[in-house]
Amino acid sequence: MRWLLSSIGYLLYTLVVLVCLLWLLFPTDTVKSWLEQQLNARYPHYVWKIRSLKPVLPGRVELTGITVTRYREKTPIVEAKQLDLVSNPVRFFGKRKLVKYKLYILGGTVAGRVVSSTSFRQFEYQGKGNGLQLEQLKTVQQRLQRKLDGTAAGNFSGQGTWKRSGKMELKGNLSIAGGTLQLKKPVLGLEQLPYTRIESNFKYRNGQWVFEQGKLVSTKMSATFGGQVTTGENLQAAGLRLSGSIIPRPELFAGAGDKQMARVVHTFLQDGGLPFTISGTAGEPGIQFKGGLSQALKRLQGSKR
Repeated sequence: MRWLLSSIGYLLYTLVVLVCLLWLLFPTDTVKSWLEQQLNARYPHYVWKIRSLKPVLPGRVELTGITVTRYREKTPIVEAKQLDLVSNPVRFFGKRKLVKYKLYILGGTVAGRVVSSTSFRQFEYQGKGNGLQLEQLKTVQQRLQRKLDGTAAGNFSGQGTWKRSGKMELKGNLSIAGGTLQLKKPVLGLEQLPYTRIESNFKYRNGQWVFEQGKLVSTKMSATFGGQVTTGENLQAAGLRLSGSIIPRPELFAGAGDKQMARVVHTFLQDGGLPFTISGTAGEPGIQFKGGLSQALKRLQGSKR
């Protein structure tokens, strides 16, 4: 029995030393370069950079300074402060491999798990985001030529493949609190719309985002919406096909010169709301109200000049 216990103890000691040596001798530069190459091959229109990659006991890999830049451009579209990957040794050697992650980005976090098949060809994932500050998306604001703010949170799940042309599916819900919508052109007399909350369920498949059961809450109005956004060559070219209904609040017409607009708007109310459609692109969106309201508002604006 003493011999058996001694042998087991020596074996455990040897395994611990071996794991520590493997961890200390972890080829960080090689793995970092390989990972960048894989990401750049998977997304050929973008350049991925990782400042550092290092193992941290027990079973955790830490990546810092992750940037994603569009090819031939200098300013990153997305910058992540840190990504922690933690593997489950039991699950990692099984048929379905499990890796947990936590991404520090936009002043908040996105955390969840990825489960992959034995061949690493297919994977499933899920996660939750909290405290994401949209104002940190500087490049997106420059491209759209408008300010972004508010704090985003949400849940998501999906599946995909590791192939370059592999399909990816995603669904979840998104909520943005305490921000302001910067409008390209005045809408109902507003050049910007401060809101308390915007929320929506979403799905993504084959380059198309579908938004369902969308809601906007503001001191000026409330709204429901849904529709599709189709990805384009760049962010500005994304196609918009959204529709919904706006319910104006009295605060929308609080200005001294808004009484005439209030009379016009109330003439076109349908079931207490104003049906609308948004079309065009993310760079040049356009809104149209049904029932002739858009034309009436144009005439009203012309009469004020």
